[in-house]
Amino acid sequence: MRTVYLPLEEKNKQGKFYTEFQTPDGLPLGEGIIYVGPDEHLKYPKYDWTKGVWVEDKDSIIEYMKTELESLKARLDKLEA
Repeated sequence: MRTVYLPLEEKNKQGKFYTEFQTPDGLPLGEGIIYVGPDEHLKYPKYDWTKGVWVEDKDSIIEYMKTELESLKARLDKLEA
């Protein structure tokens, strides 16, 4: 068995830009299947078809940073009160 990845344009229900599948070795697969998974250091990996590599999704990083900022502001407000 091997793991393959189907890159997506939008996040799936798990919040990922790809779906992971287990397939039997030697099974021929169609176009759009990636055989190399995203780097484990990427927080929000998304496949860039023009570069042929997994990249960090900038929009997801921005949303994450906004959420973290709001959380830190709320904690700071509690400490100041």
